[in-house]
Amino acid sequence: MKSFKDQVMRFWNAFEQEEQTLRKLCDELPKSKAELQHKMKQTLDICLSECAFTIARKSNERYSLSLSPKRDPLFILYLRYVIEFAPKQLDKHWDFYYAKQKSRNQDFMVDAGDYMIGFRDVYVFPHIRNQHLSLDITISHLHQVHKEKQLQIAYQLLIACIGEIDTMYLLENVRIVKRKKEGSFTLNHLPAFIEDLIQSEHWINVNNPLQVYSPYTILPRKHELRLRDDMYRGVSSQLQLINEMVHYDDTHIRWAEANGIIVGFIFYEHLKIERSRQAELRENLEEKISRLCERERIAENIGVAGGIFYSYLDYVVYDWERFLKIIPDFLDDVNTKTYGFQYMISGEQPLYVVNNVISGQS
Repeated sequence: MKSFKDQVMRFWNAFEQEEQTLRKLCDELPKSKAELQHKMKQTLDICLSECAFTIARKSNERYSLSLSPKRDPLFILYLRYVIEFAPKQLDKHWDFYYAKQKSRNQDFMVDAGDYMIGFRDVYVFPHIRNQHLSLDITISHLHQVHKEKQLQIAYQLLIACIGEIDTMYLLENVRIVKRKKEGSFTLNHLPAFIEDLIQSEHWINVNNPLQVYSPYTILPRKHELRLRDDMYRGVSSQLQLINEMVHYDDTHIRWAEANGIIVGFIFYEHLKIERSRQAELRENLEEKISRLCERERIAENIGVAGGIFYSYLDYVVYDWERFLKIIPDFLDDVNTKTYGFQYMISGEQPLYVVNNVISGQS
């Protein structure tokens, strides 16, 4: 199958060839908007379909390309991977981001038809719970506009105010209300409010949420014989993926596969391993595999889990062929008779290691 890593390299080669034309089109905005969007999408489709982006000229003769995860945490991994391969020679003119950045322009405005809406036209009332914020929002001049439209405008302004990553990870809920509540403040004060919360409440890893591994527990389905049905405890940086697997939703996994990305888990039977050593062995194995994967940029760990019969290491894989070659080398020394890899889809056919080679079910 095609490799996402190879496709990313092809994308940057194509971007280098087109970048002078792209800069020229940026200089001619807004007249060139349609042509610029078409050319950039055509180039970006080389590595990732359906990817939202913003391309524009910045001040001081600089240009920016901002990709957007569209509020999907797994997309952040993919887009960050793309940006990490940006050629150094492009730094002369370009800035690249794997999520939309907050605007440095305090007069940032959104066109709402009859009105231009800015940060000072939006009133927010925050509710704080478990290191997250829920916001009640009132937008001046738009009381008669449908709530869905107001919500769309609110998110555009929130991303411009605090950035896309913080919007995704810090905001639990955003609600449009007709009347501003006592104690509300305008949106331009939200960054300082969040910064004070981070310092006073000691919120952790807000600047790198992908390093936050959340624990979860699942009641094992002992009557089932499929992999992962014996799972009872784990940690993951992508809890929504665990939820999708438990509920037999393979939509994202299949989309990722079509783009050359494999999302799944290494498994190995641990019945012959002392229970007291199982967690330590799993952690050491994950560290060794991840160290090589990160060095060669072939995969990224997103979690681990323990089951009654098996241990599991979860990965997003960008170079599938290379990843398949390294799995047997690492697992060959583990005191186990059954091990391999499976897509993160409940009931999917596993790939077992037989005679130190990954193959179909043994």
